[in-house]
Amino acid sequence: MQTHLESIVMLGFLSAFLCAAEPQTEDAVVKGQVVASDGSQVQSAQVTAIPITTSGHAGHLRWTNTDGHGQFHLVLKPGRYEIRGKAEADGYPDPNALFSVDPSARFPTITVAQSDISGVQVVLGAKGGILVGELRDRQSHGAIPHGKIMLRDARDPKAFVELTADGQGRFQFTVPNKAFTILATASEYETVQFQNGQPLLLSNGEQRNITIELDHKPD
Repeated sequence: MQTHLESIVMLGFLSAFLCAAEPQTEDAVVKGQVVASDGSQVQSAQVTAIPITTSGHAGHLRWTNTDGHGQFHLVLKPGRYEIRGKAEADGYPDPNALFSVDPSARFPTITVAQSDISGVQVVLGAKGGILVGELRDRQSHGAIPHGKIMLRDARDPKAFVELTADGQGRFQFTVPNKAFTILATASEYETVQFQNGQPLLLSNGEQRNITIELDHKPD
């Protein structure tokens, strides 16, 4: 009986020793601001911290809203991060899609230890626009639900993004400040190039409303 109790005490002591030996990592607060290329505040922006690993970026993106002055604070565990921003309602697209990459944007890399960090500045790239559209049957003019829309960089065919229309055939996307083409298709319909493949260009927060009409595939 005594041996059993001694074993329990020894295990408890060893467990406490190991816990005390483990380094305690505390979260740190990272504060900063999202601005435009001219240094002006960007209201109603969003930021995310992307963990950087030895193999590149990793982790699930979780966006945090800024305040009315573009200021933000994030609570992060120790590690290296890239801080990215967007403001889609104002025409600044999500930079995580290859289609929307803008070399003029500045997304800082930070190293979080145990101390808080302040003064982090995220600079958004050129302001693009908001594309709002709908898919319709050319003959009946009825909505085509759940069709596919591809937006492709006019100068780089490898840079594209695919959208899915909703149940009413509508779609919306904040596009970068670059020329792009539109390709649309749907089940039982022919694929069509919007405006015969002529590029579109939206900038300075412009909103463009378009309708894409599709023809049924021949029987």
